[in-house]
Amino acid sequence: MSGLKSLRTTPGAAPAGTYTLLDHTPTTMLVRFRPGGTSGFRVNYRFDLNDGLITKATLEYA
Repeated sequence: MSGLKSLRTTPGAAPAGTYTLLDHTPTTMLVRFRPGGTSGFRVNYRFDLNDGLITKATLEYA
C-alpha cells in the first residue's frame, strides 16, 4: 500500500492501537481495530481508485 509509511510516521494521522486485516479485495479492506487493549470493533474501508491511486476512502464502522 503506497503511503503506508507516511501514515505511520505522521503524528495524529491514525489512532494508537492494533489493526488486524480480516479480509480484502482490490478496493476494500475489513479491519479489526483494538485501541488501548480493548476488544475493539470492525471497520470496513472502501476505496475509489483512479489510475491506481486512492481518490476517496469510505469508512464504515460495524
